[in-house]
Amino acid sequence: MSAVSRRAALSELQSSNIHAEKSRAPRADLEKTIAEALDGHLCRCTGYIKYHEAVRNLILADPQRYLV
Repeated sequence: MSAVSRRAALSELQSSNIHAEKSRAPRADLEKTIAEALDGHLCRCTGYIKYHEAVRNLILADPQRYLV
């Protein structure tokens, strides 16, 4: 996944209120939250899992910023 794609996915997560002050993603709901944020924006037939993993890795690289 390119840096541009990662930034786009992160931007989508932020606009989905994941990064909003009162609604950061609870750690337990991370997988579901990522799937919901990416739903409708990516084709799931090929490569979808790589985008999902890249977004998860980005979030887990800085959990204090993105997780409750």
